[in-house]
Amino acid sequence: MLSMMREHATSWIIKILLGIIVLVFVFSFGYSSFQNRGDRLAVVNGETISRNTFERMYKNVYDYNREKFGDSFDYDLLRQNVFDDLVDNVLLLQHARDLGMQVTEDELVQDIAQTQVFQTSSGQFDPERYQYILARSGVTSKDYEAEKARNMLSTKIRSYLMAMAQVSDEEAMQWYNWDGKEVSMKYVLFEPSTFTDVEATEDQIQAYYDAHSEDYETLPMAKVSYLYFNPKDFLEKVSIPQEEIELFYDDNLDSYYEDQQVHARHILISLAKDAPEEKVAEALKKAQEIEAKAKAGEDFAELAKEFSDGPTAKTGGDLGFFPRGRMVKPFEDAAFALNAGEISDPVRTDFGFHIIKVEEIKEARTKELSEVEESIRSKLAADVALDEAYNAAEAAFDNLLSDMDMAKAAADAGVELKTSDYFTEEGPAGVANPQEMADEVFGMYKDSFSDVLQFDDGFYIIWMLDKKPAIIPELAEVKAKVAADVKKEIMAQAAVDKAAEFLEEVKGGKSMEDAAAAYNVTVKNTGFFKRGGYIPDLGDEPAVATAAFMADAANPYPDAPVEGVKGVFVTCVLEEKYPEAEGFADQKESIKQRLLWGKRSRVLEDALDVLRERGEVKQLIPVI
Repeated sequence: MLSMMREHATSWIIKILLGIIVLVFVFSFGYSSFQNRGDRLAVVNGETISRNTFERMYKNVYDYNREKFGDSFDYDLLRQNVFDDLVDNVLLLQHARDLGMQVTEDELVQDIAQTQVFQTSSGQFDPERYQYILARSGVTSKDYEAEKARNMLSTKIRSYLMAMAQVSDEEAMQWYNWDGKEVSMKYVLFEPSTFTDVEATEDQIQAYYDAHSEDYETLPMAKVSYLYFNPKDFLEKVSIPQEEIELFYDDNLDSYYEDQQVHARHILISLAKDAPEEKVAEALKKAQEIEAKAKAGEDFAELAKEFSDGPTAKTGGDLGFFPRGRMVKPFEDAAFALNAGEISDPVRTDFGFHIIKVEEIKEARTKELSEVEESIRSKLAADVALDEAYNAAEAAFDNLLSDMDMAKAAADAGVELKTSDYFTEEGPAGVANPQEMADEVFGMYKDSFSDVLQFDDGFYIIWMLDKKPAIIPELAEVKAKVAADVKKEIMAQAAVDKAAEFLEEVKGGKSMEDAAAAYNVTVKNTGFFKRGGYIPDLGDEPAVATAAFMADAANPYPDAPVEGVKGVFVTCVLEEKYPEAEGFADQKESIKQRLLWGKRSRVLEDALDVLRERGEVKQLIPVI
């Protein structure tokens, strides 16, 4: 194959820039040529997956999830998911071969040649670079090309299966009606806080504590003393010579360079990126009419307030000064092509059509020393003060090493010895960065002291006075809190019970209004709201919204009271409203595309279910 690549090396053109990650992906996730290394983990229809393959893939996915989610991730579940993905990939590759699918040599050659890491700076495939990179990675070209072909075949069979997914106009219309449906309802709310005539018995308190004792576990606590060296305290002793300021300015001229900037206003006629031609023509016509008014002398700011769909309409479309690179390219090009006072023709971007007026232009320049002298002086002084604060902290630390006396170290340094109250892992009160201090403190032992620590606001030396571990207290110590929690639970149940009685009555034929008086609750109407949306007067009540959209005119009540955020609800759907049929045409294609993505995933998963059922997977070693 490489001889063929050499013959055509000068003809390969960059089409997709994949970068070095492609190489890493193949080496990390490929497995067939490495399947004999390490213990066999599983056999799929006679094809082996090695333990080494699994561990390499797991490490790659683990590192990604660790960086993204930290410790808030189920890593046992992750190991199982990685194993399942490996099995699925083998099943798909076997199915592809059964269907007669293959990756041709031409396809493989083209894909490798289009991988940026194997190309020269001019975008041509370099066979020598190809061999060099593989050799440095400890992989032969034969192994690499076999793995590349497997990855490409996996992509090909997945694309083939997902291409079977289709979304009909009828399905799109069903989703349009489902998503756009609105309901109105009336409801009563039983608030647990109103059921105050309840008390917790001793048996209830004991039983609740026994079942929930871990909920009362105390947090680890620490108490410290510390010395704080604030760089600001050293500033008054710092004097910066003029020649240092001038030298700093000369050495950093590039940082005082300002690119050309324009001060512009704009009027936006919003338009969807994929809007149909008739909508584009309509928006352009409106933009041209506004442009004509502006160029005829009408006040641009007032026109923006009246016509602009953009967020700056209230300020007359004012965007302030901006350099190149701040705005989208078509807008930027138009703005920087205008002279001060000029108005552009309508400019199309992904947001719609813009009419732009340039108010002022600031030419590129380098700020004079006189403009930045004080900021330079402040910066250099702050740097010196930081060094002085650190030196003072280091001297105190040296004294502490010899004397082991925080009070003496504080007195010698001329700073206050401060002592905290007991605090949790959120950090102590009275310091600028409590979390930073807590992170250090909870890794220390009692009667130990820290190195000189630099936090955002200066330098610290910390002495650990005491640590208290987390404990589950005896019931007697938290009885009042447990009793309050039991009472809260009893009140919540009382609200559910009353709401259930109320629901039974109204389902029996009594009107909500008649029943409400006896229960001392008020019937309220919401007006119309959409699925999963904000409920008027109630706000975010997901359980209530779900119950409302599960009901209908024939069965307007829920099966049971709805336990929501604010309390326990009994709801009754009054009216259902569907979106106008005429609006479907404008949204049909975007709806079908949205549904297609989900359907493709389901088609692929259904195919895998069949392959798993028909196949034979033997897991030889547990992965968890």
